[in-house]
Amino acid sequence: VAGQAVIGFSDILGNKQLQVGAAVYGSLTESDLLVRYTDLGHRINYGVELYQFRNSFLLGTTRDTDRYQSNIYRGGEVFLSRPFSTFTRLELALQSVAVSERIFFRDYNSGETLRDDLGTYFYVAPRVTWVKDTAVYGATGPIKGQRHRLSVRQGIGGASFTDLSADLRRYWNLGERFSLASRFLGVTSFGQDPQIYRIGGPLTLRAVDWGALEGSNILLGSLEFRFPFLDLLDVAFPLPLRFGGIRGAVFFDTGAAWGEQYLISGLTPEEQHAQRVFDPWSTEDGFRLQDLVAAYGFGIRANLGYFLIRWDLARATDFQDSGKWRGFFALGAEF
Repeated sequence: VAGQAVIGFSDILGNKQLQVGAAVYGSLTESDLLVRYTDLGHRINYGVELYQFRNSFLLGTTRDTDRYQSNIYRGGEVFLSRPFSTFTRLELALQSVAVSERIFFRDYNSGETLRDDLGTYFYVAPRVTWVKDTAVYGATGPIKGQRHRLSVRQGIGGASFTDLSADLRRYWNLGERFSLASRFLGVTSFGQDPQIYRIGGPLTLRAVDWGALEGSNILLGSLEFRFPFLDLLDVAFPLPLRFGGIRGAVFFDTGAAWGEQYLISGLTPEEQHAQRVFDPWSTEDGFRLQDLVAAYGFGIRANLGYFLIRWDLARATDFQDSGKWRGFFALGAEF
């Protein structure tokens, strides 16, 4: 279980905004911290932020031990946003980041020890992003319109890389209370130090653990049919409770990750290199998915006023065999 708190302040018109956020893990030096100021009172919006984020990646595991890498990102960003209409805008940003890398060895009998300190490197990364957003929202998420985000980022300095990303979402309203939602996400990072991304879990590829798929290339596709499930649920015993507007969804997800990966303990350089090859499916003994992962399932969503809750039950499949049903609980709106 993990959580975070974000507090927002603004003037009456909402033009000047200040956000302060924190997710504390033991000590402040290894926690997630954020301070962001944005001014929306001009034709060109601008802002600045300072942050510290920690990411941990499993490298290897045995029965009693784990070996993982911890990366702490400390930096800041200045950004400009130029809207061309109510629905489109161009964003420019300059990011400055220092990354501290360490390897930890966790023994569940004796505790955690620092194995290797890999040092700290620094880089700057300009970014250009084009955004289009015509989405109309219902009680639990978008029901009509489209949302597109295309971005290019270039790392310079201690990390040299180029990132290209496309996040394309489309929503069709069917008979007012029903909707069909689609999403495509593609990310690639290349250069001397390609960045590594992860997908998996209720926010991306369901039926797969949080961040289970990693690589410098990411593909994700989702198709989801959303419908009313319970208009009103009135409970009299043991407590008088009334719930309304509970919605349901059936979905199909597919995704893959390949390219550069974090080094896994116990593999030779040849085996590590072999992991980077992407072989989506096989036709031997019939069609079967290989590196491409697919999942299907259903879920329910409820708007409780102060927050949205989602529960999904998903099952992985390679189109010949299926895995076990797995449940995921999350807070927040549908994609």
